[in-house]
Amino acid sequence: MELRRILGIVDDRVPLEAPEKIENLARSGLVAETADYSVFAIRWPVFGDYTAEGLLVEPKSGSPTTIEILIPDADQTPEFIADIVCRDPEKNVRKLIPATVSRTLNEFSAPYPKSRKAILTNREYLYRPAFELGRHLIGYEIQQVLALVDWIRNDPTNAKCPIRVGGVRDGGMIAFYAAAVDLRIDFTTVVGYFDNRNNCWEEPIDRNVFGRLERFGDAQIAAMIFPRPLEIDSPQIEKVTEISRGKGGAIGKLAWPKLESVEKEAKAARDLVEPLAESLDCKNWLKLSDVRLFRQPNEGVVDWKIENPKKNAEERERRMVAALDKHTQNILQQSPLLRKQFTSRLDTSSLENYEKSTKFYKEYFENEIIGKFDKAFLPLNIRSRKAYEAEDIVGYEIVMDVYPGIFSYGLLFLPKNLKTGEKYPTVVVQHGRNTRIEQLVEGAEPQRLEGILTRLARKGYVTFAPQHLYMLEDTHRQIQRKAYPLKKTCFALMISMHRQVVRYLKTLPNVDMDRLAFYGHSYGGKSAMRIPPVIDDYKLVVTSGDFGRYDIKMASTFYPCSFVFTEEYEMYEFDLATKYNYSDMASLIAPRPFFVERGNFDVVGWDEEVGYEYGKVLHLYQALLDIPDRVGIDWFKGPHRVNAVKSFEFLDRWLKP
Repeated sequence: MELRRILGIVDDRVPLEAPEKIENLARSGLVAETADYSVFAIRWPVFGDYTAEGLLVEPKSGSPTTIEILIPDADQTPEFIADIVCRDPEKNVRKLIPATVSRTLNEFSAPYPKSRKAILTNREYLYRPAFELGRHLIGYEIQQVLALVDWIRNDPTNAKCPIRVGGVRDGGMIAFYAAAVDLRIDFTTVVGYFDNRNNCWEEPIDRNVFGRLERFGDAQIAAMIFPRPLEIDSPQIEKVTEISRGKGGAIGKLAWPKLESVEKEAKAARDLVEPLAESLDCKNWLKLSDVRLFRQPNEGVVDWKIENPKKNAEERERRMVAALDKHTQNILQQSPLLRKQFTSRLDTSSLENYEKSTKFYKEYFENEIIGKFDKAFLPLNIRSRKAYEAEDIVGYEIVMDVYPGIFSYGLLFLPKNLKTGEKYPTVVVQHGRNTRIEQLVEGAEPQRLEGILTRLARKGYVTFAPQHLYMLEDTHRQIQRKAYPLKKTCFALMISMHRQVVRYLKTLPNVDMDRLAFYGHSYGGKSAMRIPPVIDDYKLVVTSGDFGRYDIKMASTFYPCSFVFTEEYEMYEFDLATKYNYSDMASLIAPRPFFVERGNFDVVGWDEEVGYEYGKVLHLYQALLDIPDRVGIDWFKGPHRVNAVKSFEFLDRWLKP
């Protein structure tokens, strides 16, 4: 099911005989009680080695006739919910309250000296690596609920009891999704979450679900719950909470849904199933009401047996964060095998068969990982002006249209000695993050770019450098946030822009499209691993200052160079690490010539990780495809910069025979 996949509900749950009380010789499992209820600390296995924790509120009146799973908001504890529900007038309801991860800020770093340190919410820290591996903190928390449903439905004493699932805000989100994907849930209550989700990109990043709005608004998810009763409570609270960003965290805010918006979304849900609802006589399956669940409890209702319930909750959350992190890291360790299984249909029996077999993987990469815009391009509508002139080269600023409201801007450099009717090798040069294309010109700062745009033009190449989106820090990151729910990334836009660039270059009389190369540094090196795999017009690729083990770069909480500990919260690509590492992206470039530049002291990663990944590329080109001359690497003694020595030799060898 697609909703399960994008929520990261993909790991097999372990069999659950029953939750167990958490007790030992020093402490009883009974943590609180009232005249009507006993409250126990419990835990239960979910998947892998992960064991969830929470509270069981057990009625003293005898065998329960109904079972409720009540899910706290991210910043509520099970103890808070227990304080409320212990006042429930229904005395025959067993209540299970799983713990959720909070948005408490904590400092995180890899276990190495001088490692980067980030201050993130617990939820964002767990979200980042899980997202890269096709998992999700949301999915993990849904699995906690579904594991309890497994037990209830498989236990003879509970099997006939109806199951109610409810939650507030983040807990309401978990309840909502859980009911949509599991028909065994009989009744659902969602407090403070159901809404029109067109502005979901403004919410905390841990709520980000890739491709969510492509198929699933809240109305569509509600329709998946039909005909089972769904109760929506939307307290009208004006408060908007800005999520604490700490150091390196994402922008986000939490606002309570407006009643008008909730009513419109509820109507849309009813309209989706209206004919069926009439035929089944269940038109009132979705109700908007004032549930008054999860409201602030009165003090002194519950007699707590533990000395410090708050401290107990904090210790439980530390265990929960550590255990979920460990599970994700275990998946990361399995990812090389998962990728090998995924790419097993590549046929290396001949170059012709190999290129045919890459077609599926190129399309999957663009459609499912990067995202693809199927919009028709505007006419190029080229605007140009001379911007640079020297004795042997001339440069022009170029602007071209892409989509309505979207244009591409770049610098075109031409050798002055171009001959009419002759075609020349051409290189598209891609800059790095927070770098402008003007910095690719000789003499510009930072010097790490080595003026490659104009240096290549002086060597007889036509060169073009498009300006791309990764500028202005949070500004471009919010573009990515808006793209995520539409099953798109910033690279989806950049691929569209490059397709227009290629169309433009085809119109230039001196450009030889059979000798068109892509040369990218840093974030441009990242572009080199994503754009040429789906644009075959690029006949040669050079990636500089980025190549390495991208799985650990994005998802490891042990690798000190990991993006988990940086401010680049928008870098994550859903499920990339179980499908494509950089060697796998290079396999989509093959059999075209491919070259890597690697500075030994580049802080982007470690030499040994680059070598590990490059070894796989070399094995493909040399051992499997028998084209060892088409692949190369320059290990140079230097930092994060372009070297422009062996890479230029590689360009000359293939583009200037």
